[in-house]
Amino acid sequence: MVTSPRSRDLVHYVRLVLLAAAVIGLGYVLFVAVTNYAVLTRRPCPNQAEPLGVPWSGYFVFGSLGAFCLGALIGYWRHASGLGADVPIERDWSAVAVHVALTVFFVLGVVLLVYETWAEWDPIVRWPITSFVRCADRNQTLASLLTAGAVSFLFGQWLWRPWESADA
Repeated sequence: MVTSPRSRDLVHYVRLVLLAAAVIGLGYVLFVAVTNYAVLTRRPCPNQAEPLGVPWSGYFVFGSLGAFCLGALIGYWRHASGLGADVPIERDWSAVAVHVALTVFFVLGVVLLVYETWAEWDPIVRWPITSFVRCADRNQTLASLLTAGAVSFLFGQWLWRPWESADA
């Protein structure tokens, strides 16, 4: 399904704006986390923060699901409009860059899961990532919600396989 050049341009610009917003937002979160590294050496919350209750927990769940679906829709929209179809596969380095970025992302995820397991083994010595997430939820709820939405949007964009038509 190839749409008009005007809609292809619109899809392209909407996708770029959303991806840029997600990357810039996550870059800011990373910058804040790195500049406040001293927090990692002491107890994250003096009150042992509990998980967020209703309605905020619902906002996180449904907001993340909505962002994931929006990412999938934008990915499908790009696929259906034929964007990127003009680039020969051997010259499309963006696919290689995305695969490398995903590989690094998943390796980082495994490393963080190993750390979480290690920290849960002896939480007196090390603070698990869960404690920092709960603290961030309590102290920076909106920023945490936007971060969860941005990560879910990128997952939807990258991981949801485009739908194929019955004729394909």
